Amino acid sequence: YRSLLTPGLRASFTPQAFASGYGTTSDSGATLRAVRGAAAGELVAAITFTSHQSPADSPVHASCTAWRIVMYLVPQRAGYQITRPPASYHAAYRRCG
Repeated sequence: YRSLLTPGLRASFTPQAFASGYGTTSDSGATLRAVRGAAAGELVAAITFTSHQSPADSPVHASCTAWRIVMYLVPQRAGYQITRPPASYHAAYRRCG
């Protein structure tokens, strides 16, 4: 949690909220689809994956959800951390099948 998220994102996404939102989730089949540069050394990464979770924790109320997301990354030490996406960003998801 601490190594993945920028301090600003951690401040608004507490460990309790993180655990509550992802506590029943197990991800598989993660595939990096594209990476491109953005402003100030940032990167934007397009990723697809499948999540398995309690249906109550899924936006489509299913035990299996297929995702297409974009992660916004900022340089941090020898790597990158996830930062807040633009307000207009919305992940794409659907029931598996």
